[in-house]
Amino acid sequence: MQKQIYQNWWLGVGVIRNSVLGLVLAVGLIGCTGTKKLSSPEDFHKFHTRFYSDSAFHYSRISFPLEIQEMRGGERLQNENLTNTDTVQLTKKTLPRTIRSIDDYPDNYKSKITHKSTGVEELIYIPHSAYQEIRSFSLMNNRWYFMHLLIIDL
Repeated sequence: MQKQIYQNWWLGVGVIRNSVLGLVLAVGLIGCTGTKKLSSPEDFHKFHTRFYSDSAFHYSRISFPLEIQEMRGGERLQNENLTNTDTVQLTKKTLPRTIRSIDDYPDNYKSKITHKSTGVEELIYIPHSAYQEIRSFSLMNNRWYFMHLLIIDL
């Protein structure tokens, strides 16, 4: 009888031990997948595609507070000073929606991506008009982040 109780107790301990070991292993694997540091710079094209197709990824790659400048009827000067400009800084709570992809714009809008020494600029514009959106992306810790939006409607 005592031997049977000991065997049942030991069997129970083994099941608990294996369950705890499995739980610790699962938590460790899940915890490591999202925080992996990149040893080389992230590919911008892959980032850009995912940024506009995955809303959770999208919000995780916006540098908040996001500064949005809107310029109407002014000129963009050489020293980056802007005239007739409204500037707002949006947080995760105040950003009304995700930033739309060029695919969500009407067909007459075009897009051009330019690599610069400070990062990447995406220009969304209407040819032969004065409407432009300049979206600035920067590489931080080998990951791309959306940093700034300038809307020009002259």
